[in-house]
Amino acid sequence: MKLLSLVQQRMRRLIPVGFDFTIPFETLAQHSGHAATYLEMLLKNPQDASKFFSNLQGIEKAADDCARVIHERVRVTFVTSFDREDISSLARQLDDVIDLLESAGLNVSINAQTYDGSLAHFGPFLPQTLLQASFLIRATETLPAAINALRLNDAERIHEIQKRIHGFENSGDEIWEQIKRRRSSFLKKREVNSLTGGDMLLILWVEHVCHQLENCLDLVKNTVDHVSDIIAKSN
Repeated sequence: MKLLSLVQQRMRRLIPVGFDFTIPFETLAQHSGHAATYLEMLLKNPQDASKFFSNLQGIEKAADDCARVIHERVRVTFVTSFDREDISSLARQLDDVIDLLESAGLNVSINAQTYDGSLAHFGPFLPQTLLQASFLIRATETLPAAINALRLNDAERIHEIQKRIHGFENSGDEIWEQIKRRRSSFLKKREVNSLTGGDMLLILWVEHVCHQLENCLDLVKNTVDHVSDIIAKSN
């Protein structure tokens, strides 16, 4: 395998690369930032949930189209700038970030519309949910920079980006722990036996949305780490 990898690297130096995959990667990275922004706007403006979720859906469709182009070009490009497996898996990761943001947006939108354009029922969980969304925006903003580091094969730059994204992900973990503690405190203040089935369902639903945001932060971190691994292979 090491010999094969060495041969592939030498071929890339000798034969012109036919397609720059970092261009659609950068497009996907930018889409993720836009999707995170619309999700935050949806949380802050639940009365306009349908409008902001529609924007999220448009971004998710554009991202799917972009990922499809990448997978098609991988199949027909003779010499790629880096391993085909890495190209395909990075495209899936970037697309998965947007899919997860769109899924969280769908849950928020349905709930906001169910409660007449309000998320007041989020109660004590809303401040942490909004904080998670803000960290997601900052995390997704690192993705275009990570792709640029990949384009330049810049190991030093990607390590700086990793430090930032790991900080955001750690903050997201802390917020998730705060949310779980608030849930426990909320249940203690109200006797569990007095909660209706609807109350319990609402608590579980809010927790599910917050968990989706936390998972998305993890996925962004993993994507940046993957970019770092690709750069390390090339050096």
